Amino acid sequence: MKILALAGSNSPQSINKDLVAYAAQLSGLPFTLLDLTAYDEVPLYSTLRQQRDGFPPEIEALYALIQAHDGLLIASPEHNGSMPAVFKNVIDWLSRIQMKFLGQKPVLLLSAAPGPNGGRTNLQTLASLVPWWGANLVGSYSLGRYAEMMQKGVLAETEQAQLQTQLNAFVKALEQAALSLAA
Repeated sequence: MKILALAGSNSPQSINKDLVAYAAQLSGLPFTLLDLTAYDEVPLYSTLRQQRDGFPPEIEALYALIQAHDGLLIASPEHNGSMPAVFKNVIDWLSRIQMKFLGQKPVLLLSAAPGPNGGRTNLQTLASLVPWWGANLVGSYSLGRYAEMMQKGVLAETEQAQLQTQLNAFVKALEQAALSLAA
């Protein structure tokens, strides 16, 4: 089993990239870490652009990468209560290749923020959307007060216990998916 750890941010210093990498390591599974800095130049989605130019090569490669993994950890910052524009644009393109591009793969949503809310508003929105994209949503984890809770690359004990509970459910969902594919 291998997982894709995706940071829905194009910030080079993304705390959500740090969180998703931390969670992926904590899962104990092999993983690929991906952030969206490579997708800054993907044109804004429009049906006219798709009809005229087809799909951007970066989006086709990302679609193939998602298909090659068994599950996803997705960490997204909250921009004005929603996902960042670059993340939304990537989703818009992927959903045009295949609306259910996540193919019933287990997904665990994460978010980190400097404030106490920890991106919960965006996580609620994403939780309502990922099933449309074909995900088997396993759960979510929100980390507020990031600078206080993540010291020198180590998550505070109480927070780590909460994250580990969510990761255990994620790994169990991956195992169940693998068993059903083998049957």
